[in-house]
Amino acid sequence: MPNVWKRLSPFTWVVVILALGLLLRLPHLNASLWLDEAAQAQESSRPFSQQLQIRDDFQPPLIHLIVFVLLQFSKNEAWLRLGAAVIPGLITLWGTVVIGRKFFSKKTGILSGLLLATSSFHIFYSQELRPYSLPAMFAVLSWWAILEMKDQQLASRGQLFRFGILSVLGLYSSYLYPFVLIGQFVYLLSIWKKSAVSLRDGGLAFLAIGLAFLPWVPSFLDQISAGQQLRQNFVGWENVVSFDQIKSLSLIGGKFVFGVLDLSVNMVFLGVFGGISAAITFLTWKTSSTKNLSKIWLLCCWMILPILTAWLVSFWIPVVQPKRVLFALPAFYLLVGWVYESAIKQKNYLKYVAVVVVGVLISLNVFSTTAYYTQSKYQRENWREVHTYISQKYSPADSTVLFGFPDEFASWHWYNDNTFPTASTGVFTVSEDPESPERQRLKQLTEYSYILVFDYLRDLTDPSRLIEADLLRYGYEEVDVIQGNEALGMIRVFARTRQIIGYSEY
Repeated sequence: MPNVWKRLSPFTWVVVILALGLLLRLPHLNASLWLDEAAQAQESSRPFSQQLQIRDDFQPPLIHLIVFVLLQFSKNEAWLRLGAAVIPGLITLWGTVVIGRKFFSKKTGILSGLLLATSSFHIFYSQELRPYSLPAMFAVLSWWAILEMKDQQLASRGQLFRFGILSVLGLYSSYLYPFVLIGQFVYLLSIWKKSAVSLRDGGLAFLAIGLAFLPWVPSFLDQISAGQQLRQNFVGWENVVSFDQIKSLSLIGGKFVFGVLDLSVNMVFLGVFGGISAAITFLTWKTSSTKNLSKIWLLCCWMILPILTAWLVSFWIPVVQPKRVLFALPAFYLLVGWVYESAIKQKNYLKYVAVVVVGVLISLNVFSTTAYYTQSKYQRENWREVHTYISQKYSPADSTVLFGFPDEFASWHWYNDNTFPTASTGVFTVSEDPESPERQRLKQLTEYSYILVFDYLRDLTDPSRLIEADLLRYGYEEVDVIQGNEALGMIRVFARTRQIIGYSEY
């Protein structure tokens, strides 16, 4: 193995790792947009003057502007994801390798890059038309600038300016980016005496970063208000968009290790996750020395401090989700790479522990990435395929689709383009009162021979299945079920009684 590290030049390793990263991010790149992605594309399709009107989307505007530009060229799913997610993901991968090589060691850069390239967690969100890959990229690049500030030969006001620009872009890409800045501020504060950048210049840089975000603060507060209103009007929605505080930290760690795989707290999870966590902690302790404490401190400020502060804030505003702290994943793999290199030099059992840890992590990456490629339950909702199937099998002249939601889902609207009749209950939760407006609205659909009801999210919006009860009362019967993939769920087909005799599956 040592010969492999030396055989290729640093540039060749970077090219190999980036090529591997790109290759692994191509499968499913052209898959159907799921609900949030379609909502993103739909909002970004509006005129440029409306791109900052995003009250109902708890995200800063940068991703909207990027997707707006991409849509001027094509609406193709692969194109949109390539520009908004894959390229930022590959830049993150490149930055991780370079940081590992320049500020840790060549082996650390290579191993952390291989782990990040094969991580199903990073692969998945490098294909997501949402702002998760983007802030991770800005975090890596801004940490790179910080590390160059510390290097007396590289430090200059140019690095400080680069750090400021990247930080402002990071703030406009994710509302969790301030937690990245907290970690960076603490780290810079601890190294000012060793840094070539003065405390005054650094303070002014952080002040300028904060001032640059001030114009967006009123919109941010408006979005918080909209989110609170949604939680009040839509009982159960908070459980969809946030996690139990006690479990959230272990879930983040679990996703870093297991990727897209389903996580359930059982003996296997506790054994593997607990074993890897304990082994990495043990190796860090046993291989640490006075001269490399600065590296441990760097990775703590990059990974642990932002996650912990975000977790504490989540007791008031639930913001912590694994995908939202994707920016910490490179630090985790840099830690693994650095610990591996330190342990492998030891002439005792530590090197075998390190080999086992890295072997398990790479095996889990390969297994979970393969599962993502091959198992539909780990993939996105197949709205495009379902829309095509429905459009081919049912005539728009006598059929409609029905959603138990205030409006048609953005994912259906994106692929439907107003070609197939669509209806919705118009509310977040269907009332038990049969005389309520949404229940009465169903009467207007009795002109259709077939009504297709999406189960999607109806455990929240129509848990008592009142839509089915009303359709049966109006003379319809369930005659078919269209099975979407596991993420999308089923679409139930109801037909008027007189249509059932002539109904055919073909």
